[in-house]
Amino acid sequence: MSSIRPDSGEEAPTGARANIVQLRDLLGQRFPGARLGLAEKPISRPCIATGLPQIDSLLQGGLGRGAVTELVNSPAHTGGALVLRRLIRMAVQHRRRVALIDGSDGFDPGAFTNELLEWLVWVRCRDAAQALKAADLVLRDGNLPLVLLDLHHNAASQLRKIPGTTWYRLQRIIEPTPTALLVVTPHALVSGGEARLAVVNEFTFESWQHTEEELVMRMKFVLERFGAGEARKPMVMEAS
Repeated sequence: MSSIRPDSGEEAPTGARANIVQLRDLLGQRFPGARLGLAEKPISRPCIATGLPQIDSLLQGGLGRGAVTELVNSPAHTGGALVLRRLIRMAVQHRRRVALIDGSDGFDPGAFTNELLEWLVWVRCRDAAQALKAADLVLRDGNLPLVLLDLHHNAASQLRKIPGTTWYRLQRIIEPTPTALLVVTPHALVSGGEARLAVVNEFTFESWQHTEEELVMRMKFVLERFGAGEARKPMVMEAS
């Protein structure tokens, strides 16, 4: 058995330094994957940048491909529609087709030009159950790099009927594909997703006098979960 004693503050004799070097070599041979005294580099993962630095910083680059991300937009906060519009514009800017599965048929295409709308697949649904069926079909197709499932205006009675297994099924469908799925909900709803963000804006009536670009950059988000398990300490991010 080898043992390492804490540094006493005195200069180690030559023999002791040699023993430390030998011990490090031994540990390197026994545990080749270990890194002594070096910080691990973050694991890179394929993702789609949202164009919102607040979100991309929290998610280490953007929405994970082959993964489900949830954005909670509670009635107490606003901004979910701004995020969706920004994502659609970013997708078109990079010449990517995007699907918007509109769970309550409330999307207003008037905010976009006809040229931009050519890149959008808008699936208009009457309720959450129909929206989830549409999401299943779109994800199985696998040809769209970004899918947005908007449920944040659906009635609570509809959302309560969604089985928890639904989200695990969607996750299994999307895992082997390069598609990123963002689900916008009024409260924490998605189980088994890669990440959960929440909108924490405190916009006032006067805030809406600003341009859409200014409002987007004023938005704040909190990371509630990333990877396995709940976030140990929620992280809040706003544009600098």
